Formats: sequence, C-alpha cells, structure tokens
Amino acid sequence: MPRPHTPSTIPLPLPSLGYNCASPINAVPSEYAVNTENWEISNQKISIRSGYVIHQTISGVDTIMALGTHGNALYAITYKASTGQSAIYDVTAAPAVVVAAYGTTTTAFASSNYGGRLIFSGGTGYDTESRMYDGTVWAAPGLTVGGAPTNSWVMCSYKNAVYVFSTLFGSNNMYYTATGAVTGAMTTYNLTTIFRDFGTIFWAGVLTSPQNRAIDSLLAIGNSAGEVLVYAGDNPGATNWGLVGPFVTGK
Repeated sequence: MPRPHTPSTIPLPLPSLGYNCASPINAVPSEYAVNTENWEISNQKISIRSGYVIHQTISGVDTIMALGTHGNALYAITYKASTGQSAIYDVTAAPAVVVAAYGTTTTAFASSNYGGRLIFSGGTGYDTESRMYDGTVWAAPGLTVGGAPTNSWVMCSYKNAVYVFSTLFGSNNMYYTATGAVTGAMTTYNLTTIFRDFGTIFWAGVLTSPQNRAIDSLLAIGNSAGEVLVYAGDNPGATNWGLVGPFVTGK
C-alpha cells in the first residue's frame, strides 16, 4: 500500500553563486538560482533589466527630493522653481494631492519608517525642516537634536530607534533616539576618530541575516571616501555595542 505524501519544509540558502542554466534543474546546487526575474544575464555578469514606467506626472514640479511610504500610501517631497515653494504630495494615485506645505527648502531629504510613522529628514537643520507623519497629521518631529545638525539627509531606523547623520563635509556625527522614543532629545555619537579618511557620511542602512532575525541585525554606515563601518548591538550606549569592523570599498 503506497504511503501518503507528507510535505516538509527545507531551508534553502540565498542563490549567492549566481545563475545556473547549464545543469539539469534537478542537479542545480542550492546556491545557484534556476531562473531570474527582471535580471539580464550576459558573459561574466548579471545586471538589472533596463526600462521604467511613469507612475504619474505632477504639474509644475521640478524636483522630487524624497519618496516615503506610510501604510499603502506613497508620499513625495517636491519643489517648484516657478513658485519657490516645496510641498508634500500624496502620489499614491493620479492626480497627486498636496497634503502639507513645506516652505522654500530645496535641499535633499531622506525617509524612514519608525514606530508607525513616516519621517522625512533633511534640509539645513533636522529640528526645523524635518517632518513626521503619524497617519493623521504632518508636523515637525518631536525628536530634537541639540545644536541641530546641518544637512542631515542621511537617516535610518535600527532596532526600534531612529539614527540621523550629519552630512556636512567633515562632520561625522550620528544622532540616535532612545529605544522606541518618538519625542525627546537625541544622543550624539561622534564617528570622526573611527573613520580613517576625511569625508562625509554618505549613506546608512541595516544588514540582516537571511533568516531576518533582529538579533542578527547590523548597522552599516558609509562615507564619501569609500569607508564602511559596521556595528552590532542595541545602541551606542548599550554594553553589547561594538564595531564589527571597518571596511574599504571603491569611492
């Protein structure tokens, strides 16, 4: 009598070795991908398929400085040279709708989701030009930085806290919130002596394991000189905080 089939779960690693179309599909090692989507394969390399689709056009807007999401909605900070004004639009569907005015700033911004909120950080001062959306109201964030950093358009959320970085050339300050805080003062952490080359913080993000476990998350910070710092731990004030290592990439 045949036995019934019993389904089971088998963990598979990421296809880190690339694409394999030479072997029979039942003989392809698990480290290879057997098909691709939106990738083009050529001799010795793989690249993203070119092309784009226009989502919508916002009349009169010259620059989109940042995009961010909250729930199922997509928002954009924009600038119109004809009026000298910036605004936040809901661009989820056409036509776009202005949801908040934003003064005359023309500088770059970054966005991050944190604590059920969308934060746009940037401008010439975090305290005065950043905005936070809680699903109902757009307002200045309740998080403040003493001696507000100028040009703060690098930010990310890491282990239930917000991290903001000063991108003024030669400044390597990192500012972070208390765990879970949505109001109050942020703490300064200086990276000047950690970075070996003179440059400005260019990007920051979170590295996670394939299992996407929070305990395996790492904070990565890169500068314009091609250096990357990788940290592990809860936050710079925690006993488990530490530098995993500095790395050097191309400029």
